Amino acid sequence: LRQYLISHLADPLPVPLLARRMGLSPSHFATQFRQRFGETPQRTIERLRLDQAAHLLADRNLQVAEVARLVGFEDPLYF
Repeated sequence: LRQYLISHLADPLPVPLLARRMGLSPSHFATQFRQRFGETPQRTIERLRLDQAAHLLADRNLQVAEVARLVGFEDPLYF
């Protein structure tokens, strides 16, 4: 699941979609996720996006708005 999240950071990743991929209801998925990883799916996705953004900003000559888009922020102002 972690690898899926990392490879799809630029995509919308709502809990119902992730739950469907795992064959679970959204509430059961969220509960299982929190028990296994110690945080909510949304928090994990946010952390992964920010980690990837930091890597892109440090290693490449990209505009901040482009990095925001590459890691899944639709609006660079929220990034």
